[in-house]
Amino acid sequence: MLRALAVLTYGGLALLLLLLGVLLGMDNSEDVSLTVLTWVSPSAPLFLWLCLVFLAGLLLGYAVAGVGTLRARLALRKLARSLPGDRSPS
Repeated sequence: MLRALAVLTYGGLALLLLLLGVLLGMDNSEDVSLTVLTWVSPSAPLFLWLCLVFLAGLLLGYAVAGVGTLRARLALRKLARSLPGDRSPS
């Protein structure tokens, strides 16, 4: 019962975010070019640049979280090896 409620809640939230993204894309469709120091990007819709920056932030966040998770797993494995006694799973 709770699982179905969670699926409905997250599905509704995903649908709402998709609708918000479509509205954002319709309002920000003019072409822009970005300038960083002396580099000038090709002209593309503002919504595309926003999506690319969001995707880059998402990937960077996953990478940083992955490094932290990997460190925690390695530390946990090291601690598990240092425990005395039977290590067989029960």
